[in-house]
Amino acid sequence: MLVLDVVLVIATVAVIAAGLHLGPHGSIVAGVIGTLLALSSIVLAASVSQRSVPTLLWILIGFALLASVAAWVAGIYLIRRTRSMPSMSNRLARIYDSQGTVTADIDPIGTVLIAGESWSAESQAGRIPLGSKVFVTDIVGLRLKVIPEATNVTETKNPKEL
Repeated sequence: MLVLDVVLVIATVAVIAAGLHLGPHGSIVAGVIGTLLALSSIVLAASVSQRSVPTLLWILIGFALLASVAAWVAGIYLIRRTRSMPSMSNRLARIYDSQGTVTADIDPIGTVLIAGESWSAESQAGRIPLGSKVFVTDIVGLRLKVIPEATNVTETKNPKEL
């Protein structure tokens, strides 16, 4: 009897682990199989002793209710926490076309500080020294493409004036 219970517990853990890797549909299947395994254990116990069936059934029902409530509370908490976090696309959109400061020489790769975060950056205009101001022109993966801030703005004359 004890050997079968251990085998059923190991099978239940294996089914739950498989369900975690297979996504929501796998979790539903794992839940059904796990429930069937638990019920088969109760039926097996019932065949051995008629007195322990109601006790085992109430323990199973109590555990199922407790696990359901815990999963529901954890799910609500995680959903609220996830929704309150800014998405990565919004964060990257805010960084795009913003100004930052070079924290390690960019020749052609270095680091910049933008919006309080340190980013790997690649220069699109040659070497950029430490402390220079840069603008983000593109984002490729987790690397920013930057250009130096224009320090000498030259006036462009109208071709008709020449």
